Amino acid sequence: MLNHLEGHIKTAIKTPLFKRCDSNQARQILQKISFLDPRYRSHYIESPQKDLIISLIKQEMDDIGHQAEVDEHYKNTKH
Repeated sequence: MLNHLEGHIKTAIKTPLFKRCDSNQARQILQKISFLDPRYRSHYIESPQKDLIISLIKQEMDDIGHQAEVDEHYKNTKH
């Protein structure tokens, strides 16, 4: 009974939210934020999207790490 009610509540929250975020980019940002928030994690992300979101987060982390290496290298080679 509680699972059924929980499902209805999640749908009631997600539906208007996703209507406002109709672009794919906005939806991915919202899903990444939800995934990284310990209160929500992946509870509100559909299973097929979960792997994509994890991949996007890993890519962003790699990009940030690479940029930090470039910045550090530039700082060390600057005269």
